[in-house]
Amino acid sequence: MSATHLPIHVAPLRLARDRVTMTGTLPASRFSRFEQSVDRVEGDIRAELDFHLDEEQRICVSGVLLAEVALVCQRCLQAYVQPLRCELHLALVRNEAELQHLPRAYEAVLVEREPVVLVDLLEDDLILALPTVPHHEPDACKMPLALEGSGQKGAGDAPEEDRPNPFAVLRGLKD
Repeated sequence: MSATHLPIHVAPLRLARDRVTMTGTLPASRFSRFEQSVDRVEGDIRAELDFHLDEEQRICVSGVLLAEVALVCQRCLQAYVQPLRCELHLALVRNEAELQHLPRAYEAVLVEREPVVLVDLLEDDLILALPTVPHHEPDACKMPLALEGSGQKGAGDAPEEDRPNPFAVLRGLKD
């Protein structure tokens, strides 16, 4: 993708009628809710967006968003960089009635008037692309030694047969 900056405001109906494809970047600082959801965003958000009308003459936006974000691993609590790829299949609707007739293949975005702030169309999908529980790959995670192998026998655990049986007293009462 090129380093062209995408516009802040777009007119989706005009772009869809003209079947415009936009490729470029958006500054991460414009995605305030997305930035709050991660440790930090590495660079700009890269996007390839295709505006078109479907067979029912709905305004649609499909494409891909790419970003790299720093997240905190929930296993070892260390920061790591996670690439994100978010595929879009949006249909812009103007009211609830249009929403009722929208096929499930589309994600609805309510647009009451044009022009539209481009970030407003894209930010929710970026947030939803974040992992539910961020973590390194298993072999890359640097878990603290105290937590490593928890639930398993550690080096300091006594073998099963060397520990006193807490029910030994009951065995004596039974006899």
